[in-house]
Amino acid sequence: MSDSLRDSIAAQRKLLADLLGTTMASEARRLALLLKDQATLDEHLQALFLKLDYCKYVFVLDKEGIQISSTINRFGADEEQIGRDRSQRPYMDHMTDPNIDFVLSEAYISRNKKRPSMTAIQTIRDGDGMRVGFLGVDYD
Repeated sequence: MSDSLRDSIAAQRKLLADLLGTTMASEARRLALLLKDQATLDEHLQALFLKLDYCKYVFVLDKEGIQISSTINRFGADEEQIGRDRSQRPYMDHMTDPNIDFVLSEAYISRNKKRPSMTAIQTIRDGDGMRVGFLGVDYD
């Protein structure tokens, strides 16, 4: 890969990370209070989906990487993925470090659609600063 292409990709990733990071960090603070109520959590995620341009899916995981919300997409809420273990997915690789709150993954092939994808992951912390979950946003 040429240096100019590599630089262009890096600049675009930084722009996307900056754009997403602010919104996702703000939303994560709100989500911490909703984790025990799946219906309210899904409702909040549906509103969030409309704020995140070009995203494909929005979802929430517990602190172990198990999905606790529906997968929200442009058609609504899909409950099929509730309980899915996402802890071993490529976008979760860096989230084992308790000091990392936001990651924009490298491109990977999605498990279900078999298409190139990227996922932004934001740590959700409670009022005491403890990690209680993750907000995920998929792009493809």
